[in-house]
Amino acid sequence: MLRKNIFLLFLPRRSDINASEFELFDVDTENDPKQNNSCDCGVYTLVTSAQVALGEPVAVGPHDINNARDQIELALENFAQHLELD
Repeated sequence: MLRKNIFLLFLPRRSDINASEFELFDVDTENDPKQNNSCDCGVYTLVTSAQVALGEPVAVGPHDINNARDQIELALENFAQHLELD
């Protein structure tokens, strides 16, 4: 297990973040989700990030990718409808 505080990655860019406010969590590098190609890394990153943020177990695999892509597309379309661009 690798112990990381992912928020520390952003500290050089964000002076308003206090790292002591965040909890550490374990990253299981042996059993973490793995893609089986070279084009799904963004989907894995978004799904894994959402699961970590929601406190859910990280579980995503190749069989989940098409559904995840559809959900991401819907979320982005919904978000775009609420943007006010000049």
